[in-house]
Amino acid sequence: MKLTRRKFVQTLAAGTTFLGDLGSAARTHFAQTSSSATNSRPNIIFILADDMGWGDLSCYGRPDYRTPNIDLLASQGTRFTDAYSASAVCTPTRCGYITGRYPARFRIGLEEPLPASNLDVGLEPGQPTIASILKQGGYDTALIGKWHLGFRPELGAQRARIR
Repeated sequence: MKLTRRKFVQTLAAGTTFLGDLGSAARTHFAQTSSSATNSRPNIIFILADDMGWGDLSCYGRPDYRTPNIDLLASQGTRFTDAYSASAVCTPTRCGYITGRYPARFRIGLEEPLPASNLDVGLEPGQPTIASILKQGGYDTALIGKWHLGFRPELGAQRARIR
């Protein structure tokens, strides 16, 4: 079975754990639908940092400085070692991750740089996002940091069902 981004997001929302090496045959483990499975579903923390490479954290081998708090999170969870960004720049990368779709499918995904004066584009409020799908699965979600997917209030994180 080919694992698509859409299927990945759907299985996360259903309370599943994603296992395996994304560079080889990926596997999913579906949680039981009992109440104990609901209580044991995984916590999900996704860190998206501009210009951070695979070797910039000590848990991935950076020798010259330590990142102990992130290392602790990584040691207690699933570390992904093979992944690809939807783009080499900020806005399309965020658009791709948040929606699970190719950035070029959205006007906002084609805008780079995105100046604060551009009030014409943004992620549309009705667009399903990873957060809205996780919320349907009973998760609480939060966005901490940079939105960078439009500046008009009606196109912002609150309206796009991120939180």
